[in-house]
Amino acid sequence: DAAVLGIMADDIANQIAFPLVYYGQGYMGSIEAWITAPLFFITGPTWWGLSFAPILVSTLGIFAFYLLGKCASGDQVAGYIAALLWAAPSFAVNFYNITPRGCYPEVVCGGALVLWFATRIWKGERLPPVVCALFGLLMGILIWTSLLAVPFVMTALFFLFFTNRKNIMGISNIAVSAGMLMGLVPFWIIISHLALSDTGSFSVTNFSERAMALWFTYKHLFLFYPKISAPSIISISGWIALGLSSVSLLALVFICFEDFRKHADGVERAANPNFKAAPVLVFLILFISVYLLDEKSLLRQSRYLLPLIVPLYVATAITARRVWAISRLAAVSLVVVIVTASIANNTWAFARLKRQSADEIKLTDRIMDDIEKTGLKSLVWIDYERAHRLAFEAIVRGVNLNVVDYKSSRDIRKVRLAEKDPDVGVVLTGPPNILEGQLNSCCGPDFKTDPVAGWEVLHKMRPKRWSAVSIPPDQWIVDERLKAISDKVFSTTLVSERSFTVEFKKPYQVTKIRAIWGGRMPALVDVKVSPDGDTWDSIGPPLPPSPFIPIEEKVFFRTLNRYEREYQEWNFPPRTTKYIKFDIPEKTAKVYDIHELFIYKYSKDTQKTSALSMSKINDMALQHETKILAANRWIAANIADLAGARYGVIQPSLHDFPDPLMRSRRIAGEGFSALVDNGDADELKAWLAQRKVEFVIENAGKYKLFAFKDGGRDVWWTGFTIIDY
Repeated sequence: DAAVLGIMADDIANQIAFPLVYYGQGYMGSIEAWITAPLFFITGPTWWGLSFAPILVSTLGIFAFYLLGKCASGDQVAGYIAALLWAAPSFAVNFYNITPRGCYPEVVCGGALVLWFATRIWKGERLPPVVCALFGLLMGILIWTSLLAVPFVMTALFFLFFTNRKNIMGISNIAVSAGMLMGLVPFWIIISHLALSDTGSFSVTNFSERAMALWFTYKHLFLFYPKISAPSIISISGWIALGLSSVSLLALVFICFEDFRKHADGVERAANPNFKAAPVLVFLILFISVYLLDEKSLLRQSRYLLPLIVPLYVATAITARRVWAISRLAAVSLVVVIVTASIANNTWAFARLKRQSADEIKLTDRIMDDIEKTGLKSLVWIDYERAHRLAFEAIVRGVNLNVVDYKSSRDIRKVRLAEKDPDVGVVLTGPPNILEGQLNSCCGPDFKTDPVAGWEVLHKMRPKRWSAVSIPPDQWIVDERLKAISDKVFSTTLVSERSFTVEFKKPYQVTKIRAIWGGRMPALVDVKVSPDGDTWDSIGPPLPPSPFIPIEEKVFFRTLNRYEREYQEWNFPPRTTKYIKFDIPEKTAKVYDIHELFIYKYSKDTQKTSALSMSKINDMALQHETKILAANRWIAANIADLAGARYGVIQPSLHDFPDPLMRSRRIAGEGFSALVDNGDADELKAWLAQRKVEFVIENAGKYKLFAFKDGGRDVWWTGFTIIDY
């Protein structure tokens, strides 16, 4: 995440892009990148500069905690204590305070300011309209930054409108609302273009499991996760800090309810300082309620519980101040023990991280040096974290290298550059013999390997294929159990743990097979062909589904870890075939699902056709008033710049991006066009005519351009043809 922020900040500093969300994520604002960009503009991209935004915000947050602690208790000392606790937090909190991982210090510190505003309103203070508008602006920006800020905003709005309920259209309410609408502008832009993604879903099921997840995550705000073996003294101090903080939180609840009872008996709220903490208590209850309802709580990640730090530190400050009136030694001990435990916690953890970081830096240097020797300009790396680390390292070094991970990376601009590069290197962590076998099964033996810091990079891959046209399913003989693989409907699937066989009505010279797997794949697949059903010949050794796909004269790497949006392809010399068997070895049998199967026969006729230039294909698309063009990855990558804003280009391999243009599911109606290989065109033409879909066809060299007319149909672009959704 830190490397992604660095890439974003560098893009902003160089005016390449102006992102409103983290690359590849439609639910988290990019405010950290915007804060970091001016620094990169002055100093250039650096690793140390990545911590600039969170350190700046968390440092300014000391004042936010001071203001909230003072206002919620009515005592300046409590403000100092709250500020001290934030200045010396536990490692789980401090880690996010110095590393950019998704705007967490911005949410916590901004949330503290919002609760300070709510507390002042609750106390009856009349704030100038300009101040109210500024706080409204802050609330809107916080929602854009992260939806974790919503409970803070809801609390502030509740106390604002509750306090001014007799004058609901008062100037304060209007000012806050206006400011909030302004702050929400980036958020509205995001949801109008990208829609929200990965925000979690709410449910009341498995409540006990959620409560256990809450406790597990809460305690690890003070303790290390089980996979980190900390010294006993560190663990014990963490447990003590956890206990004291928890008691303080319970004390705040007791104090507020006791003061509420006194208030109900006629005591003025302004006369009782502790009842001023009501907004903090309301936020605590609201946040925990939302957390327990959100299924993301089951992930048990401490970052999702960081907003709880605000009431936790304020509660400790108020409790310590109350204890001071009884025993000064006990009050001082309460604060000192928690702070000392946090310091010890941080000292040990960051020393450990520093050692690990030194090793990682050396490894990164080795990798970059080896990659530069290969001369590669684009690289696919299987490890998500290292891929983005290398991508930012290339920016820091000023090296022309686009690094994307196997999920197609978060930076869509770099992905498109890699897609256009005819020679992309692929570094995988699997056994080289299996990877080379998978590459050979689809693309042939024409490739090169080079060492990269203990791994192997496959590059200079050139596919070997034979001209082919599809064999339509009406020429297949399949039993009822296999109907799903030939119905050309993506939403139906064959689910099985068994082998299956396809028979043709007559023998064909089969040379290519394509399969669209679902989310589950067999561990191994052995594809066999037979001319008579008695003698069988494997087209290659049993292998896991291949991550390589040949398109035009380039070998692409499958850019998703799931196999339901791209296809697997086998290419082999033409063989007389009447039967094809997908043999799933018993010893590695695994339930799988397959959406669709495509089989091709050898055809000399398609060899004579040459490719059209991208400019001519672009002119054809514009001539047919195309709004959305579906094309294979090579065409899509190379025509995107020509298309500009005039029409969008579908790239099914990039489905993980929260962008409507990346979605393979489309309505095939007016404005939709598909560029289909000649080998698939005749079958698609008959399929569409049978369903009475209106379209026109234009020759485009090795392709046919299908331009759809009135009406529409819910279809799925497979990457090479269209099927029903």
